[in-house]
Amino acid sequence: MANDTRPTYTYSPLLPHPNSIRLLRLLPARLASSPVQCEVFNYSLTTPVRTSHLYECLSYVWSDVADKSKIYIGDAQLAVTKNLHGALTRLRDLQLDRVLWVDAACINQDDL
Repeated sequence: MANDTRPTYTYSPLLPHPNSIRLLRLLPARLASSPVQCEVFNYSLTTPVRTSHLYECLSYVWSDVADKSKIYIGDAQLAVTKNLHGALTRLRDLQLDRVLWVDAACINQDDL
Protein backbone atom coordinates (compact mmCIF):
# COMPACT_ATOMS: atom_id res chain seq x y z
CA MET A 1 0.00 0.00 0.00
CA ALA A 2 1.28 3.43 -0.86
CA ASN A 3 1.74 5.95 1.91
CA ASP A 4 -1.39 7.93 2.66
CA THR A 5 -1.63 10.84 5.05
CA ARG A 6 -5.24 10.11 5.97
CA PRO A 7 -5.76 8.81 9.51
CA THR A 8 -6.75 5.21 10.14
CA TYR A 9 -10.51 4.77 10.50
CA THR A 10 -11.74 4.77 14.11
CA TYR A 11 -15.00 2.96 14.83
CA SER A 12 -17.70 4.84 16.70
CA PRO A 13 -19.52 2.88 19.44
CA LEU A 14 -22.58 0.88 18.49
CA LEU A 15 -25.99 2.06 19.62
CA PRO A 16 -26.60 1.04 23.26
CA HIS A 17 -28.97 -1.87 22.61
CA PRO A 18 -28.30 -5.46 21.54
CA ASN A 19 -29.93 -5.21 18.10
CA SER A 20 -27.53 -2.61 16.75
CA ILE A 21 -25.13 -3.18 13.86
CA ARG A 22 -22.94 -1.08 11.61
CA LEU A 23 -23.63 -0.89 7.89
CA LEU A 24 -21.38 0.25 5.08
CA ARG A 25 -22.68 2.71 2.51
CA LEU A 26 -20.67 2.12 -0.68
CA LEU A 27 -20.59 5.40 -2.57
CA PRO A 28 -20.86 5.51 -6.38
CA ALA A 29 -17.92 6.00 -8.72
CA ARG A 30 -17.82 6.61 -12.45
CA LEU A 31 -14.43 4.93 -12.94
CA ALA A 32 -13.36 1.47 -11.78
CA SER A 33 -9.96 2.96 -10.94
CA SER A 34 -11.46 5.49 -8.49
CA PRO A 35 -10.71 4.91 -4.79
CA VAL A 36 -13.38 2.96 -2.89
CA GLN A 37 -15.26 5.61 -0.87
CA CYS A 38 -17.69 4.58 1.89
CA GLU A 39 -19.55 5.69 4.97
CA VAL A 40 -20.20 3.55 8.05
CA PHE A 41 -23.31 4.14 10.11
CA ASN A 42 -25.16 2.54 13.03
CA TYR A 43 -28.39 0.75 12.25
CA SER A 44 -30.99 -0.71 14.59
CA LEU A 45 -32.44 -4.05 13.53
CA THR A 46 -35.55 -3.20 15.54
CA THR A 47 -36.28 -0.15 13.39
CA PRO A 48 -39.60 -0.82 11.65
CA VAL A 49 -38.94 -0.74 7.91
CA ARG A 50 -41.94 -2.43 6.34
CA THR A 51 -41.12 -6.13 6.48
CA SER A 52 -37.46 -6.12 5.47
CA HIS A 53 -34.20 -4.33 6.10
CA LEU A 54 -32.71 -2.50 3.16
CA TYR A 55 -29.14 -3.78 3.04
CA GLU A 56 -27.22 -6.65 1.49
CA CYS A 57 -24.72 -8.96 3.18
CA LEU A 58 -21.48 -9.59 1.37
CA SER A 59 -19.87 -13.01 1.68
CA TYR A 60 -16.35 -13.46 0.34
CA VAL A 61 -13.06 -15.27 0.96
CA TRP A 62 -10.72 -13.20 3.13
CA SER A 63 -7.57 -14.18 1.17
CA ASP A 64 -4.07 -13.36 2.43
CA VAL A 65 -4.59 -11.03 5.39
CA ALA A 66 -1.10 -9.57 4.89
CA ASP A 67 -1.95 -8.44 1.34
CA LYS A 68 -4.07 -5.33 1.93
CA SER A 69 -5.69 -2.51 -0.03
CA LYS A 70 -7.29 0.66 1.28
CA ILE A 71 -10.86 1.80 1.29
CA TYR A 72 -11.83 5.23 2.50
CA ILE A 73 -14.50 5.86 5.12
CA GLY A 74 -15.14 9.57 5.24
CA ASP A 75 -11.71 11.19 5.57
CA ALA A 76 -10.06 8.09 7.05
CA GLN A 77 -8.59 4.92 5.59
CA LEU A 78 -9.25 1.28 6.42
CA ALA A 79 -7.00 -1.57 5.28
CA VAL A 80 -8.99 -4.51 3.88
CA THR A 81 -8.05 -7.67 2.01
CA LYS A 82 -7.48 -7.46 -1.74
CA ASN A 83 -10.51 -9.74 -2.25
CA LEU A 84 -12.82 -7.38 -0.36
CA HIS A 85 -11.40 -4.35 -2.15
CA GLY A 86 -12.00 -6.06 -5.50
CA ALA A 87 -15.55 -7.03 -4.56
CA LEU A 88 -16.42 -3.49 -3.44
CA THR A 89 -14.89 -2.05 -6.62
CA ARG A 90 -17.08 -4.32 -8.73
CA LEU A 91 -20.25 -3.89 -6.66
CA ARG A 92 -20.37 -0.09 -6.62
CA ASP A 93 -22.80 1.63 -8.92
CA LEU A 94 -22.17 4.57 -11.23
CA GLN A 95 -24.83 6.75 -9.58
CA LEU A 96 -26.45 5.10 -6.57
CA ASP A 97 -25.26 4.27 -3.06
CA ARG A 98 -25.29 0.61 -2.09
CA VAL A 99 -25.81 -0.38 1.56
CA LEU A 100 -23.95 -3.49 2.68
CA TRP A 101 -23.06 -5.45 5.77
CA VAL A 102 -19.44 -6.56 5.39
CA ASP A 103 -17.74 -8.19 8.37
CA ALA A 104 -14.30 -6.64 7.83
CA ALA A 105 -15.71 -3.10 7.70
CA CYS A 106 -18.76 -3.33 9.97
CA ILE A 107 -17.18 -5.23 12.87
CA ASN A 108 -14.28 -3.60 14.67
CA GLN A 109 -11.69 -6.35 14.08
CA ASP A 110 -9.48 -4.91 16.84
CA ASP A 111 -12.23 -5.29 19.46
CA LEU A 112 -13.35 -8.92 19.17
